Amino acid sequence: MAHGDREKRIRALTDRQVGAGGVAAGIAVTLLLFAGLMGSSSIIIAVIIGEVCAKFSMAFLTAFGIPFREGMHSYLHKFSKPHFPFIAAVFCLPLVFLPVSPLQITGAVISMIVCPVILLVLSSKLFGGINGDVVGASNEITRAGVILIMAVI
Repeated sequence: MAHGDREKRIRALTDRQVGAGGVAAGIAVTLLLFAGLMGSSSIIIAVIIGEVCAKFSMAFLTAFGIPFREGMHSYLHKFSKPHFPFIAAVFCLPLVFLPVSPLQITGAVISMIVCPVILLVLSSKLFGGINGDVVGASNEITRAGVILIMAVI
């Protein structure tokens, strides 16, 4: 939410105190998540699918997101391999056996791919890379997005 050059945005992102923009984004994602859960036919299945897809999002960003500074993400990125997201995708395959429609699973899969790609592009443009905060945000945003898409479909 910070305006200005890349350095000002990085300072705002790495600031330990949450600003109004962070609070507003957190509330918005939480409200979308609860709206999706209330619209789901099975909250338990929605949470399982949302969590699995959110972890794929984190694996994707850890493997493909170039760190813009030293920190937890840069440490994990050193050990990650480009094929890790494909392994994470294999762990998502059992989701097709859950009692949901193929259309809902398709929407969840599209959402679990689109969310981290958008975050990767935006973070690279705004900050010059990824850090652990962006990876953690991808977990929350992807979970809410997947559950909301499944509820709408």
